[in-house]
Amino acid sequence: MKNKHLLTFFLCGICIFTSCDSFLSKSKLVIANGNREPHINPVNIQNEADRRIYPALFEGLVNYDAKADKILPGLAESWEYAKDFRSVTFHIRNIQWSDGTRITAQSVVNSWKYLLKPENETPYTYMLTELIKGALPLHQSRTFFEELGIKAVNESTLKITFNRPDPNAVERMAHFAFAVLPVHRILELGDDWCKPENIVTNGPFKVKSLSTDGKLTLEKNPDYWNKDNIFISKLIFVKAETNQNLYEDYRSGKIDWIADIPGETIGIFDTNSDFTNEIDPCSQYYYINTSHPLLNDEKVRKALIYAINREDLVKTVFNSSAVPAKSVVPVTSSLKTDTLYDVTKAQALLKEAGYANGKNFPNISVYINTTNSTNKKVAEFVVNEWKKNLGITVLIQEEADWNTFLAARQGGGFDLARGGWKSEARDAASFLEQLVSTDGNNDGKYADDLFDSLLRKASLLPEGSQRNEILTEAETIAVEQAGALIPLYYTVHYNLFNSTKWEGWEENMLNVHTFTGIHKKVEN
Repeated sequence: MKNKHLLTFFLCGICIFTSCDSFLSKSKLVIANGNREPHINPVNIQNEADRRIYPALFEGLVNYDAKADKILPGLAESWEYAKDFRSVTFHIRNIQWSDGTRITAQSVVNSWKYLLKPENETPYTYMLTELIKGALPLHQSRTFFEELGIKAVNESTLKITFNRPDPNAVERMAHFAFAVLPVHRILELGDDWCKPENIVTNGPFKVKSLSTDGKLTLEKNPDYWNKDNIFISKLIFVKAETNQNLYEDYRSGKIDWIADIPGETIGIFDTNSDFTNEIDPCSQYYYINTSHPLLNDEKVRKALIYAINREDLVKTVFNSSAVPAKSVVPVTSSLKTDTLYDVTKAQALLKEAGYANGKNFPNISVYINTTNSTNKKVAEFVVNEWKKNLGITVLIQEEADWNTFLAARQGGGFDLARGGWKSEARDAASFLEQLVSTDGNNDGKYADDLFDSLLRKASLLPEGSQRNEILTEAETIAVEQAGALIPLYYTVHYNLFNSTKWEGWEENMLNVHTFTGIHKKVEN
């Protein structure tokens, strides 16, 4: 009798797990992915919607985890740095493309050489040229160039040599700039390699169809090495306007995830318990031309910084769909907690500089590009704050052409100028490096030997508390002590993901989401 009960229990267990497997294997995830045509070629990623498709189809050497704050193995099952952090050696899995072609260390070499061709330049090519030894001269097609720091030691061993010691290089390689492409297919088909009927992939999914209405349907890739942790059988990206009708589709279960909700429409969605928001690794600010006779005085620069009510700025201009800046580094990447708004302090600094109540303050202007209408609204708010709190008049100089604006800013033809930086990693250093005296993005020409030395020191340290302390000290020197630039606000992204139906999806600062581990909740 006892054995009979055990057999019954065993058979029930089989039914339970079989039912669960069947439930998971039939999971379909539908994503409203913006209103633009999707791009499935990693070389042609143009926006966040394309970026969302990438990890479904392709995998690089390493991946982000669900929270995008840790690096996980991808094509490489392991790696080790050299003792001096001037190189890293990867060990490639025994895996293949969806057409059965083996992926080897040489596949990575061929892929990155392809990405470095001048004709294949993207806004992210700099990530390879800044990191990899010999990559920049190759990209610039010089006749003579040093040996490229990408070497296939054997079929499964890849060595990457850096331009300089870098203990955090692998973290950056999770970015799609370091995509591994099917070069064998590209050589065979040319530009047609990425047509839906031709494309081969190495990620968790492969292309089933792309319809004329922009609907991209993907199906699970049975050859993916980590397929046992992919619980979605079909992934569908639909092209859709973010509006009330889309929200009704979400509520009815037709849509599982509305991605990148525009700030002006969040009122439709933000009462839903599934609504999430997160600061982007994106900081907006004004450059200060530190060579200007007036702005060379740090008291004047700091007075301008402390006279702006950033809380009111984001309420007035963005309807609270942005976050007041507390420094140049977005707050979740920084240890900064103090506000930069202090009118009494600003007025005292201006008085010490010789311009009490704004008297005899010279004429200056803030230079903005009007390719984005928001820039003018921000400028109007800020100059009004300076007038109200300091008694000074700052003019707004507008430029409609982006290239003209950029050339003037880089050439120092401004007093104050709009600027911004979006990092491709959760790293405070990427925001601070542009204030290094020799950096090409240092348009305000700020220079401080101690600041530069701290950034050099931090660059030789792996992620951790010691590195963070050094970067925080550098940030304090540049912004609070020197007033190197004027922080304004951080941008924010919004998502609506059905957490009642699904689990394993995590909101994160980079707004990067792999599909590993996302699964339907098992119904009781």
